[in-house]
Amino acid sequence: MTEKGSFWRIPSPSRSELRKFCWVMAVGLALFALLFWYFDHLKTPRVLGGLAGFFLLSGLLFPPLTRPAFVVWMMLARILGFVNTHILLALVFYTMFTVIGIIMRLLGYDPMERKLEPKEKTYWSRRANPLMSREHYERQF
Repeated sequence: MTEKGSFWRIPSPSRSELRKFCWVMAVGLALFALLFWYFDHLKTPRVLGGLAGFFLLSGLLFPPLTRPAFVVWMMLARILGFVNTHILLALVFYTMFTVIGIIMRLLGYDPMERKLEPKEKTYWSRRANPLMSREHYERQF
């Protein structure tokens, strides 16, 4: 499935992709049906088993029949992926920088040396070793 254009547009799946989708759905639904059957649910395993049978037969006989289910499933997957990615990235970003900032403030570490000292003429910082050897520039990494 090659994508061109919008992120939200679901490209038209090929026959083999629909067949793979049918197999995955059939196996997944059958496993859930077995799980519900194991825990003594009465109607749910029948419904899930029927859906698994539908996906299995349509995958074997006529995969394009499941294209609407594929499009709905992929749209749901894109929405969930978009939301989860943004939530997780925001949580990691704000948690990480908040914790690091609190620790740095508690330890009094100021890497940018932002303290104002009125007695100083200039805030210029001299480098420890101003001259570098030629090898340093040739082997930068």
